[in-house]
Parts: sequence; C-alpha cells; structure tokens
Amino acid sequence: MRKVITIALLILILISLGSARMPQKGDVVKIMVPNGSAPLAYAGTITDIGNGFICMNCVYAKAANLSTISEPTDLCIGIGQIAELFWAK
Repeated sequence: MRKVITIALLILILISLGSARMPQKGDVVKIMVPNGSAPLAYAGTITDIGNGFICMNCVYAKAANLSTISEPTDLCIGIGQIAELFWAK
C-alpha cells in the first residue's frame, strides 16, 4: 500500500511540473521586482536569456505611482531579483 501511495504522489508531482512554462526569446512579458515597499514593474519583449539575466526591450516601467520609461529601452534583470513573471495575453 505504501508503494502505491508513493507512486501516485510521484505521478501527481510530475504532472504538475509539466505545466510550468519557461520564458523564451520573443515572449511579451511583465516582470515584477521587489524594491522595498514599492515593487518595480517592467513590461516588454524578451530579447535574450542567459548568464543569470533576462534581457528585454522594455516599453513600460512603473515604480509606485510613477511611470519611469517614456520610450522603448533595452534592459537586463537578474533572474534572482524576479519575484513574478506574467505572459501577455
């Protein structure tokens, strides 16, 4: 009985991991980065992923109630700093 439960739990874990999605070049995403009491939000198209960074052509950045980017800007964010990543619909 113990083996059956262990196998069933293993199958459930593998199924839930299969639905995870990794960002790819060309994806349009929104990235949230913690910054004290006011998180930073960046939105744009991913241009490169590697060496611990996600680089993007950022078309929108917001800190608290201030929009900080008025024209598209290339920027890189350390993967360890990313709190949330959303895909555009």
